[in-house]
Amino acid sequence: MDTSTQILFEQGKDAFLQGEYRQSIRSFQQAVENLPAYSRESGEVQLWLVTAYQANNQGDQAIALCRELLGHPFASTRQKAQRQLYILEAPKLERPKEWLTEIPSLDYLDPAKSLYVEGKKKVEEKTLAIEDFEDLSQMETQDNQFLWWALGLGLLGLTSWSIWGS
Repeated sequence: MDTSTQILFEQGKDAFLQGEYRQSIRSFQQAVENLPAYSRESGEVQLWLVTAYQANNQGDQAIALCRELLGHPFASTRQKAQRQLYILEAPKLERPKEWLTEIPSLDYLDPAKSLYVEGKKKVEEKTLAIEDFEDLSQMETQDNQFLWWALGLGLLGLTSWSIWGS
């Protein structure tokens, strides 16, 4: 694949991934015109073209191109075309109405009115006063030796476990 054809192919993929299906179809078609009809690269580009046709609601063109690709000399291209054709020709199932979400029309809105909602009001910062803090002179701060008892009992437990546990 020469550079200009590779660029067209990449442009087609980029356009497709951005939802610009018409542009992707044009790029893929131009890339196919620059390639030998039955080359591996031509098959790959045409498979992308099938997907772009399908995304652009051109199902008939997608099916016709898939049927053409069933005669492609490369087995991988034929297999992929067969899979896509199977999907394209599958019967369309009816979706129950409760599965669908109806998007309301915004035509009734006045364009002059703002659609923005006012945010939360700024919370006032409270300044702290000395009364907001606890008086340490009122707290019992005498050491009750809990930490030393807990460490001692833990060491005693570990020692007994190492002696009798092994």
